[in-house]
Amino acid sequence: MRRLGGARGRRAHDLPPDRRERAEVRQPRGRAAGRDRRGAGDQAQRAQGAEGQASAGAGARRHQEGNGREVLHAGLPHEAGLRRGRRADRREVSRRRLQELRRRADHRQALRPHAARRVMRIVVKVGTHAIAAKTGRPDYPALRRLVAQLCALRKAGDEVVFVSSGAVAAGVEALGLQARPTNVNEIQMCAAVGQARFIYEYERLFAADGVRIGQVLLTHDDFEEHRRAQNVRKSIDRLVRAGIVPIINENDVVADEELKGKTFGDNDWLSFLIAKLVRADVLILLTTVDGLLDANGKRIPRVDSMRNVLRLVRAGDKGKLSKGGMDSKLKAVKAATQAGIDTYIANGRKAVLQPLLAGKSVGTFFPGSAL
Repeated sequence: MRRLGGARGRRAHDLPPDRRERAEVRQPRGRAAGRDRRGAGDQAQRAQGAEGQASAGAGARRHQEGNGREVLHAGLPHEAGLRRGRRADRREVSRRRLQELRRRADHRQALRPHAARRVMRIVVKVGTHAIAAKTGRPDYPALRRLVAQLCALRKAGDEVVFVSSGAVAAGVEALGLQARPTNVNEIQMCAAVGQARFIYEYERLFAADGVRIGQVLLTHDDFEEHRRAQNVRKSIDRLVRAGIVPIINENDVVADEELKGKTFGDNDWLSFLIAKLVRADVLILLTTVDGLLDANGKRIPRVDSMRNVLRLVRAGDKGKLSKGGMDSKLKAVKAATQAGIDTYIANGRKAVLQPLLAGKSVGTFFPGSAL
């Protein structure tokens, strides 16, 4: 009797009749099983042969490389040919994407010409004579021209801090005085009267361009005490980051520095202290001349060394409405450049802010760290 392919090799006649029929159906005979296995192997070989032919055909396909040269990978294995083709396709896609990005960048640059320079934190200081007439009354054309430049800088993304003199001069004109007083109490009186007129004009002019302002009044004590100085810095930082232009002036109503022999020099020294405190990139001092002038009255476009510069001006050379002068400006410039701040002196009665920051030769440029 033939042995079945069961797990224990039991003979068919040893099984019960019902289990014997099921075993015969489930287990093929020995030769039939061998033929079935050989048939399955032939089918697998034929399938592998067809797959190899298809892969070889795919491996011999042509593709276009990034340099435009057509290459045939017929001699490479089909997997290597596929990988080489995929790499070439990726290079072509990357090249086209880079071209598109450059095209978009050029388009944005054409729409935004001011994007050529980086956004900066700029401290601009204007003296009394640059924004006031000889009588002390505000010079409205000069004020409008200056405010328009500051608003343009702010809208271009720059952080603008504005240090402005003029409150005492406005009070002198309002009270009908002929010149700036020398008595401290009379100066405080002029400041109290003129400060309201001073800030009202700025509020009106800045609002016309859609720019908000905030008033900050400071004294020497605000810089001599560390805690107060840090509070000033944090307040100004918060204002400029909110898109508000701080308008800073010395608080002449309560200041008594004249009695102590200390002065901000028509806000020249104050502007340096502010620029250093808020870590400004640029300090611009606006006056009534085109910059620092040599002995022949010609503008000096650039000063790389501050040595012997003070001999070009006469100490105390100032007007009746102010307490500064070119000497106080150069002292502030020297301190600012030593602190690493690029500094300019330029004519505040001209539209100079954008040309200065664009690198044009207007005013006098003092690069930071010029010793």
